[in-house]
Amino acid sequence: MKIKCISSGSKGNAYLIDDGVSTLLMECGVKIDKIKQAVDYRLSRLAGCLISHEHNDHAKCYKNLMLRGVKIFASKGTLESIGVYGQRGTFALDTNVTVETTVKTFSIRAFKVHHDAKEPTGFLIHSNKTNENLLFITDSYYCDYSFKNLDYIMIECNHISERLEHQLNNPNRNSFIDTHIKRLMRSHMSLDTCIDFLKSCELYRTKEIMLLHLSDANADEELMKSEVQKATGKIVKVF
Repeated sequence: MKIKCISSGSKGNAYLIDDGVSTLLMECGVKIDKIKQAVDYRLSRLAGCLISHEHNDHAKCYKNLMLRGVKIFASKGTLESIGVYGQRGTFALDTNVTVETTVKTFSIRAFKVHHDAKEPTGFLIHSNKTNENLLFITDSYYCDYSFKNLDYIMIECNHISERLEHQLNNPNRNSFIDTHIKRLMRSHMSLDTCIDFLKSCELYRTKEIMLLHLSDANADEELMKSEVQKATGKIVKVF
């Protein structure tokens, strides 16, 4: 598989997954022009767009994609939240991880994750062309499952817990900071949790781990990359 990052972070998320036959768009939290540019202005290349949840930095341009004939795949709760459940060109994914949905040469399994959204999901994606597996988890402070036979892992590594705790212990903090920090803790994955999750998975065939959705203020790209490499022994990229 070829994996391309269009954008990652609170300003917008979008990624392309290509197995040489089919191309999937993961998230559409950027302007349509950025997506069009990323696919060389050929949106017809896209087998579909997977959306993990309804927040704008992940679902911003779904209407523009639908108007251009791109199929939208998400949980029922996500489709309801963005107001398109049941509409033509939308497909509700069962969030039971054992249920597969076929999209061209990809087989997709959705599963529930933990975020402040209606029915947020992660995705386990298998390419029937390359026989490779990709795990995608973003905007979740925890994952209930462990996985094996993963070739690629795209996972949120949003913040370093100690930095958030330091801010909470600052006597000069205000209610806005308190609310923001507590939300991050309850809805986004920390470095420690990310590492613990990766250690719970079988990584013997994993080629690359890609860290997603780093916080601008509460992350450290080089430290996170180094710590995940040390814990897993795998090639780590930061998107």
